[in-house]
Amino acid sequence: MGKSRIQNNNLFGRSMDFLSDTEFAVFCFAQMLPNVCDVREQYPLNLLEHPCDISTYLVSKLSKNTKGTLEIANSLGISHPRVKKNGEAVDWVMTTDLLVTIKDPIAGYQLLALSVKDKASDQLSERQINLLQLEREYWTIQGVNWLLITPEVYCKSVAVTLKTYAPYAISDSMVDKDLITKAMNLIPLMNEMPLSKILLLLEDALNVSQGIAQKVFWQGVWKGVIPINLRRKPTPLSQINLLSYEDFWLQNPVVAGRSSCL
Repeated sequence: MGKSRIQNNNLFGRSMDFLSDTEFAVFCFAQMLPNVCDVREQYPLNLLEHPCDISTYLVSKLSKNTKGTLEIANSLGISHPRVKKNGEAVDWVMTTDLLVTIKDPIAGYQLLALSVKDKASDQLSERQINLLQLEREYWTIQGVNWLLITPEVYCKSVAVTLKTYAPYAISDSMVDKDLITKAMNLIPLMNEMPLSKILLLLEDALNVSQGIAQKVFWQGVWKGVIPINLRRKPTPLSQINLLSYEDFWLQNPVVAGRSSCL
């Protein structure tokens, strides 16, 4: 899956530890979700009956208990993972790769669970599939949507583009929202314009430095207000191609809700 990485994240005010480049790429997809307010990596699943996981945000859910992985594994006929600790076999605490929290203005707090694999679902072992089924059931019985993100459901070049430009979008200081709003008025001029000229356009129109112009552009892309074709990684001299908003979001498997089948 590639090397692990630690990524600073200004939006959430902390450093985040990803087990692989693939996981980081899916995190980039997840952070583009409208109204996302948190993404927790390697989220532990409770072994035993416990309050619904959404109760972290909704106190009203504290009184509603849900099954832990041990009971779910038993009901599914799946052997729960175990590990040796101090010479004894103990039940292993499973994790979900990324747990996304969304604060919808109407529906309120919602969770979205993402499991990440770097190979196609038909290449997974029977044991891997069983454990994914267990994880899926853990979230399904809580009414939480669960997606299995594998290379089948996204374009690799899109992931490369997001990983490359993530420092401007999520790892550095966030620009004033007014700058992005003003940049939206320039979007019709950006189509088929080289990235270097777009940045000059933003510098002049917004009266900002090139560094700020880079942040305005990529934070606008992350928010979906500058809908560019992400399949071709932009370079200073390459043309930027605009897409419809619908086609832009289809590049993102998390926003589009695409999931591999088990």
